[in-house]
Amino acid sequence: MMDLISIRRSFAKLIVSKLAKSKVSPLQLLMMDFINCHAGVSLKDIAEQFKISMASVSEPVEQLAKMKMLKRKDDSNDRRISRLFVEDKGKKMLRKTMDESVKQLFGNFSQKDLKMYHSVLKKISINLEKNKK
Repeated sequence: MMDLISIRRSFAKLIVSKLAKSKVSPLQLLMMDFINCHAGVSLKDIAEQFKISMASVSEPVEQLAKMKMLKRKDDSNDRRISRLFVEDKGKKMLRKTMDESVKQLFGNFSQKDLKMYHSVLKKISINLEKNKK
C-alpha cells in the first residue's frame, strides 16, 4: 500500500512540475482529459465524475475557457446546459504533458513488463469492482 501511495505522490509531483509553466492546475488537467475522452459533457457530468460540487467545477472550467483550452456550446435541447469540448490548444498541452509524463513513468519498461503491468491493473480493478457489490 505504501508503494502505491509513494508512486501516486511522485507522479503528482511530476505532473505539477510539467504544468508549472502552463498555469493549468492538476485538477484542470484531469478535467480536460475527461472532457477530451467524453466530448460534449456538461459541468454536472464533471462534478459527478470527480465527486465535487458544481461550484468547484465552474471556476476551473471558466479559467480553461478563458485560456482557449476549452470551448462551450449550448445544448440544442436545453439552453441552460453548456456542452464542453477541448480546443486544439488544450489537446496539444494535454498530449505533451501526458506523453512526457508517461514516458518518464514507463520509459525503461519492456513490452513484456507493460503487458504484465496492464494485466495486474485489470485484476486489481476486477477485485475492487467485486467489493463494490
